[in-house]
Order: sequence, then C-alpha cells, then structure tokens
Amino acid sequence: MLITAYHGTPYRFSRFRAAASGIHFGSVEQAVHACTIRLGKLPIAQFERLTAGRVGWPGRILQVRLSIRCMERVADAGTAAAWQAAIREARAAGIDALVYENAYEGRLAGDAVVVFEPTAIEILDPDWNPASRHDEQIMIHQ
Repeated sequence: MLITAYHGTPYRFSRFRAAASGIHFGSVEQAVHACTIRLGKLPIAQFERLTAGRVGWPGRILQVRLSIRCMERVADAGTAAAWQAAIREARAAGIDALVYENAYEGRLAGDAVVVFEPTAIEILDPDWNPASRHDEQIMIHQ
C-alpha cells in the first residue's frame, strides 16, 4: 500500500533517520502545526543557526510517499515511551506501520501514520508549499 502524507520540520535533510518512537506523518495541517511546535521548542543555539527567509523563519513541509505492507489502527500513544512500546509490539506481530487519530495537531482530528523504518519513506518534495492547500489529507493508494 502506498500512502501520500506530510511531515513538518525546521530542518533540511534528504532522508529520514530511524527514531525509537517512530516517524510520524499526517495531513498538511498536522505537518504545519508540528513544524510550528518544533520551531518554538528549538534551543536558542539551534534557532540562531536558522536563516530567516522573505516571509519569516523557515519551516519545512515534506510531501512523502510511504510504502506500507501491514498497518494496524491504534489509539494515540501520547508519549515517546508509549510509542516505543507500541512499536515493539507491532514489530513482533509483523506490522510495519501504525495509524491513529491525531486529535492534537491541526484544528480537526485526522489520521496520522507512524512508520518504523526510513526505507519505507520516499521524499517526493522536500520543500512542498502548503500556502494554498491546507486541506490536503493523507491519501492511500491501493
């Protein structure tokens, strides 16, 4: 199954790295919200290394394609430690992604996907511009 989704970050990079609590993706609005939160939490030393653009401080929205073999719906684990435990259980059951209703990021609740391995992620557009497209949701391609 292929899924088109979005990831918000203040950083520029060309590939994702594995994270114990998974790599989270969602709608454009969820990605914008997540990016804004991350920018606000940057330590001053990291924030000082960012360069302001014409319209303010940079945030990045990456449009990605996720290649998923087996996905399971779960409740939002809520914490990094709880996501780590959920991922351990899912891996043991042969699952390579989790989907949950994300009621925290974005104005409306919507699905978000957690993948475990960076090899499941293809960056389609590292500088996707959501300026006029905040309604983009996760798209599943069978």
